[in-house]
Amino acid sequence: MAKTLVGDFTSERSSTVGVGPIVLSTQITGYAKFSESVSSGSVWYAIEDGDNRESGYGTFDGINTITRDNVFATLSNGNYDDTTPNPISLSGNSIIGCSFTAEAFREQANKLNWLSGGVEGQVLTWNAAIDTKDYEFKFPDAGKF
Repeated sequence: MAKTLVGDFTSERSSTVGVGPIVLSTQITGYAKFSESVSSGSVWYAIEDGDNRESGYGTFDGINTITRDNVFATLSNGNYDDTTPNPISLSGNSIIGCSFTAEAFREQANKLNWLSGGVEGQVLTWNAAIDTKDYEFKFPDAGKF
Protein backbone atom coordinates (compact mmCIF):
# COMPACT_ATOMS: atom_id res chain seq x y z
CA MET A 1 0.00 0.00 0.00
CA ALA A 2 1.27 3.48 -0.82
CA LYS A 3 1.69 6.08 1.92
CA THR A 4 -1.73 6.67 3.45
CA LEU A 5 -2.45 10.21 4.64
CA VAL A 6 -4.21 11.46 7.73
CA GLY A 7 -5.19 15.09 8.35
CA ASP A 8 -5.68 16.88 11.63
CA PHE A 9 -9.10 18.27 12.56
CA THR A 10 -10.63 17.16 9.26
CA SER A 11 -14.35 16.46 8.98
CA GLU A 12 -17.06 17.01 6.38
CA ARG A 13 -20.67 16.07 5.78
CA SER A 14 -21.87 13.96 2.87
CA SER A 15 -25.29 13.56 1.28
CA THR A 16 -24.18 10.37 -0.52
CA VAL A 17 -26.68 7.50 -0.43
CA GLY A 18 -25.59 3.87 -0.72
CA VAL A 19 -22.21 2.11 -0.70
CA GLY A 20 -20.46 3.85 -3.59
CA PRO A 21 -17.91 6.68 -3.61
CA ILE A 22 -18.45 9.34 -0.96
CA VAL A 23 -18.99 12.88 -2.22
CA LEU A 24 -18.01 15.39 0.47
CA SER A 25 -20.53 18.20 0.47
CA THR A 26 -20.26 20.52 3.49
CA GLN A 27 -17.41 21.58 5.74
CA ILE A 28 -18.24 21.24 9.42
CA THR A 29 -17.70 24.42 11.45
CA GLY A 30 -14.48 24.21 13.43
CA TYR A 31 -12.93 21.55 11.16
CA ALA A 32 -10.81 21.58 8.03
CA LYS A 33 -11.99 20.22 4.69
CA PHE A 34 -10.19 17.17 3.31
CA SER A 35 -8.88 19.31 0.44
CA GLU A 36 -7.30 21.69 2.98
CA SER A 37 -5.56 19.10 5.15
CA VAL A 38 -4.50 16.31 2.77
CA SER A 39 -3.49 16.02 -0.85
CA SER A 40 -4.99 13.55 -3.28
CA GLY A 41 -4.18 9.90 -2.67
CA SER A 42 -4.85 7.28 -0.01
CA VAL A 43 -6.45 8.58 3.19
CA TRP A 44 -7.54 6.99 6.46
CA TYR A 45 -11.21 7.75 7.11
CA ALA A 46 -13.98 7.17 9.62
CA ILE A 47 -17.71 7.51 8.88
CA GLU A 48 -20.59 8.23 11.25
CA ASP A 49 -24.05 7.73 9.79
CA GLY A 50 -26.73 7.74 12.47
CA ASP A 51 -25.83 4.83 14.76
CA ASN A 52 -23.70 3.14 12.09
CA ARG A 53 -19.90 3.49 11.80
CA GLU A 54 -17.17 2.51 9.36
CA SER A 55 -13.39 2.86 9.29
CA GLY A 56 -10.95 2.17 6.50
CA TYR A 57 -8.81 3.79 3.88
CA GLY A 58 -9.83 5.12 0.53
CA THR A 59 -8.65 7.22 -2.38
CA PHE A 60 -9.26 10.95 -2.12
CA ASP A 61 -9.38 12.80 -5.45
CA GLY A 62 -8.02 16.02 -3.91
CA ILE A 63 -11.33 17.83 -4.45
CA ASN A 64 -14.41 16.26 -2.88
CA THR A 65 -14.67 12.49 -3.43
CA ILE A 66 -13.39 9.48 -1.47
CA THR A 67 -13.58 6.02 -3.01
CA ARG A 68 -13.65 3.35 -0.30
CA ASP A 69 -10.76 0.97 -1.04
CA ASN A 70 -10.56 -1.13 2.10
CA VAL A 71 -13.06 -1.26 4.95
CA PHE A 72 -11.44 -2.43 8.21
CA ALA A 73 -14.33 -2.28 10.68
CA THR A 74 -18.01 -1.47 10.82
CA LEU A 75 -20.66 -1.04 13.46
CA SER A 76 -23.95 -1.52 11.65
CA ASN A 77 -27.34 -2.06 13.28
CA GLY A 78 -25.54 -2.74 16.56
CA ASN A 79 -23.24 -5.41 15.08
CA TYR A 80 -19.47 -4.87 15.17
CA ASP A 81 -17.47 -6.52 12.38
CA ASP A 82 -13.71 -6.29 11.91
CA THR A 83 -13.35 -9.70 10.26
CA THR A 84 -15.23 -9.37 6.94
CA PRO A 85 -16.82 -5.92 7.04
CA ASN A 86 -18.73 -4.53 4.09
CA PRO A 87 -19.15 -0.80 3.49
CA ILE A 88 -22.11 0.62 5.40
CA SER A 89 -24.95 1.95 3.27
CA LEU A 90 -24.99 5.72 3.71
CA SER A 91 -28.32 7.42 4.37
CA GLY A 92 -27.52 10.82 2.86
CA ASN A 93 -26.68 12.37 6.24
CA SER A 94 -23.20 11.21 7.23
CA ILE A 95 -20.05 12.71 8.69
CA ILE A 96 -16.66 11.67 7.32
CA GLY A 97 -13.46 12.38 9.22
CA CYS A 98 -9.83 11.86 8.32
CA SER A 99 -8.77 9.66 11.20
CA PHE A 100 -5.85 7.48 12.26
CA THR A 101 -7.89 4.34 12.89
CA ALA A 102 -7.15 1.29 15.05
CA GLU A 103 -6.12 -0.64 11.93
CA ALA A 104 -3.78 2.17 10.92
CA PHE A 105 -2.14 1.96 14.33
CA ARG A 106 -1.89 -1.86 14.14
CA GLU A 107 -0.20 -1.58 10.73
CA GLN A 108 2.39 0.84 12.09
CA ALA A 109 2.90 -1.21 15.25
CA ASN A 110 3.40 -4.38 13.21
CA LYS A 111 5.97 -2.59 11.07
CA LEU A 112 7.84 -1.78 14.27
CA ASN A 113 7.34 -5.23 15.76
CA TRP A 114 5.72 -3.32 18.64
CA LEU A 115 3.04 -5.88 19.38
CA SER A 116 5.67 -8.50 20.10
CA GLY A 117 7.76 -6.11 22.18
CA GLY A 118 10.74 -5.37 19.93
CA VAL A 119 10.76 -1.62 19.29
CA GLU A 120 14.10 -0.70 20.85
CA GLY A 121 16.27 1.22 18.43
CA GLN A 122 13.67 1.16 15.65
CA VAL A 123 12.55 4.33 13.86
CA LEU A 124 8.97 5.37 13.18
CA THR A 125 8.64 7.78 10.25
CA TRP A 126 5.50 9.74 9.47
CA ASN A 127 4.49 12.68 7.33
CA ALA A 128 2.68 15.69 8.79
CA ALA A 129 -0.20 16.56 6.47
CA ILE A 130 0.05 20.26 7.27
CA ASP A 131 3.64 20.88 6.21
CA THR A 132 4.40 17.63 4.29
CA LYS A 133 7.74 17.19 6.07
CA ASP A 134 8.82 13.72 7.15
CA TYR A 135 9.31 13.27 10.89
CA GLU A 136 11.03 10.45 12.72
CA PHE A 137 10.95 9.07 16.25
CA LYS A 138 13.64 6.65 17.33
CA PHE A 139 12.61 4.37 20.13
CA PRO A 140 15.20 4.35 22.93
CA ASP A 141 17.20 1.26 23.76
CA ALA A 142 15.69 -1.20 26.21
CA GLY A 143 15.50 0.08 29.78
CA LYS A 144 15.42 3.76 28.75
CA PHE A 145 11.64 4.12 28.39
